[in-house]
Amino acid sequence: PATDDANQTGLKRGATITLSTETVNPMIYYTIDNTPPDPDEYLRYLKYDQEHIDECPTKRILSGGKIEMIPDEDGTFIVRAVARENSEPSILADSPEARFTYQLAKASAPTISPSTSDEEVAKLAEGSQIKLLTKETGVEVYYTTDGTSPVVPAGGSPSGSTKRYDPAAGITMPLVDTFFIITAVVHDPSGVYADSEPVTFYY
Repeated sequence: PATDDANQTGLKRGATITLSTETVNPMIYYTIDNTPPDPDEYLRYLKYDQEHIDECPTKRILSGGKIEMIPDEDGTFIVRAVARENSEPSILADSPEARFTYQLAKASAPTISPSTSDEEVAKLAEGSQIKLLTKETGVEVYYTTDGTSPVVPAGGSPSGSTKRYDPAAGITMPLVDTFFIITAVVHDPSGVYADSEPVTFYY
C-alpha cells in the first residue's frame, strides 16, 4: 500500500490520508495503534463476532479509501497496512507490510508589528504598542519578556514569567537600558495544531 501524503512532514488533526495499492481487486487492512495488521483476525470478527468488530485493532478499507489523522499524545500518527486480494480463494499472497508515520503539524510561529530583526533591531519610544500576530485563527499566544521561553499552561492561567497575549491590549514598550526581548509561542487549544516553535524579537 501507499499513501498520498507520504512525503508530508506534518498534518493537522482531522486531516484525511488516502491508502491505495496497485493490487487488482484489493482490500487494505490497517492499524493505527502501531500493531501489525492482521487480516485473518479481522475476518474472524467479520464472520463470528460482527457485533464487536469495532474492537478489532485491524480495520479494512477499499483501495483509495480515507482514514482520519488522529495523533497520539506526543503528536505521532502511525499507519501500518497490508493489501490482500479481495477474492476467495486468493491467488496472490498478501503484500509486504507498509508503515507510514506522520507528525501533528505545528502552528505557524507568530509575527510581530512593528517589524524587527536580529540584523536591524527596531527602535521604539517608551509606551509604543507592540502587536503579536498569528496566521491561524482561534489560537492563543504566550510570551515572556525576560529572555526565557514561555511555558504553555496545561490548564488555567500561565505562571511564572509567562503571560497570555491579549490582542486588544497588545504589549507596551517599557523604558529599557539595552534591549526589550519578547519570546512568543502559538498554542492551539483545540489541538488541531501542535504548539509552534518559539520565536524571539528584540527592540
